[in-house]
Amino acid sequence: MTITSTIVSLALSSLSVFISTLSFTSSRSTLIFFNKNSEPSGIINSEISAIYDDKKERKKIIPFGEGVLYHIQVFNPSPHDIAYFHMEFIDNNLKHRDVWTYKSFGWASNKPKIVHKDPIKGTWEIYIPEAPQGVFKAHSFTPLYAFFSTTEGPFPTKATFKFKYAVRSFPYLGAKHRYKTFSKTLDLANISTEMQSKQKLMKELKQPGQSSTKTQNTPSFKSRNSHKKR
Repeated sequence: MTITSTIVSLALSSLSVFISTLSFTSSRSTLIFFNKNSEPSGIINSEISAIYDDKKERKKIIPFGEGVLYHIQVFNPSPHDIAYFHMEFIDNNLKHRDVWTYKSFGWASNKPKIVHKDPIKGTWEIYIPEAPQGVFKAHSFTPLYAFFSTTEGPFPTKATFKFKYAVRSFPYLGAKHRYKTFSKTLDLANISTEMQSKQKLMKELKQPGQSSTKTQNTPSFKSRNSHKKR
């Protein structure tokens, strides 16, 4: 009888520990990052635009300049909102580069729609951060497109995208362990070449009749041979 009671007691204790652990795990704040190893994209002038209606309901288009675009997806499976802050790019010269956010268009009469027109892949809407600091809502999935301009200063060969978020890290004591840092270093060595290729393609698309005109002015091999035989 004593042995049976002991076994039952141990089983109940183990079950209690399991339930407590499961409860702690399900309620623990955490972020999961998808697509973090995606390659950055070189953006040419006017490839991305902010579109909004002014106070007189007239459509306004504000083009982005040349820059770099990086895309990740952030999943917050926890039942708590998680704050983030200090979102930025730092290039290989240790220069801080601002991330373009909806706050960058704070003077607009309404929240703009950010449209990406890729000359190869097509057109779609993208979602930039609300601000350099904000919140990932509980049980939310956030596609995040981070853009910085390259129009000022030398073109960087590398850049690190980073931000801090309010999830404690081990050993959970001290100010530095009250948050974690997402950090991803991007290789930009081939970005300028990609941008030049896009610019060349855009020029060709703007002149659709140029190649067809040349073709019409150049006789075919067959017709040249027939002319010689005469």
